[in-house]
Amino acid sequence: MFPKILVPLDFSNYSGRCLEYVKELIDCGCKILEIVLLHVVDDRIVKFTEEMFKDTIDDRSVVEACRQTASQKLSEMENKFVNANLKVRTMVRLGIPFSTILKVAEEVQASLIILGHRRHNLASELLGSVTEKVSRKAKVPVLLIR
Repeated sequence: MFPKILVPLDFSNYSGRCLEYVKELIDCGCKILEIVLLHVVDDRIVKFTEEMFKDTIDDRSVVEACRQTASQKLSEMENKFVNANLKVRTMVRLGIPFSTILKVAEEVQASLIILGHRRHNLASELLGSVTEKVSRKAKVPVLLIR
């Protein structure tokens, strides 16, 4: 049904629920061949951090620390699917989250994107959330999990 599922994760409780839902899809017999777990390191935050601490931290060390932490967390999440008999791929990218998610979805030819969705707040109403932007611009179905 959905041979390749992209699951962007920010390591919040909301993104953890996405993994639970993927397991439920597998348990219900949904034909899934591959799951791609993605974390996007927001390069705007990296630039801000470098600007705030320019005398003590450089952007390469911030990016590398973020990549290592994200890779470790994704590996732990990947282990949840060891017995599911399907391919699990993990990816860590640097970029603006919503556009990077859309690029990766096309790159890996995802048939479904599963995203955690928080409740709206004033900032997301004014600026638009990552989830909202992805769901509006994605070329494949997007499943939002609360």
